Amino acid sequence: MANQSTTYLDLDSVEADIDFTVKLNGKDHKVKESSVSDFLANVRAIESLAVGASVEKEYEVIIGIIQRALPTVSAQELQGLRLTQLHKIRDYVMTANGEKAEEAAPGEGAAEGKPGKAPKAS
Repeated sequence: MANQSTTYLDLDSVEADIDFTVKLNGKDHKVKESSVSDFLANVRAIESLAVGASVEKEYEVIIGIIQRALPTVSAQELQGLRLTQLHKIRDYVMTANGEKAEEAAPGEGAAEGKPGKAPKAS
């Protein structure tokens, strides 16, 4: 009989490819890699927005998506942001988790000209 060897895929040793941090109110918040459950919750939330959904409902969905990626940031902190800040965080965490195409090449400088892996948020 032929010698057969077993090949293993050790998922316990697979580390997250993302290393993104958001600084808000002087505190660093690490972006949490999305689980399949988080991703599906985001998809369900987005799909729940009917064509005539209110702006309020849309922003509640955005805040929920951000909170799944940044669990250390409260809804109250997010609601206190300017709209441009909220949109940048949304784009940033969606890019970090592979839910949105990265706009800057990997290794290009992050905000304020500092080196890092951070994408350019639109």
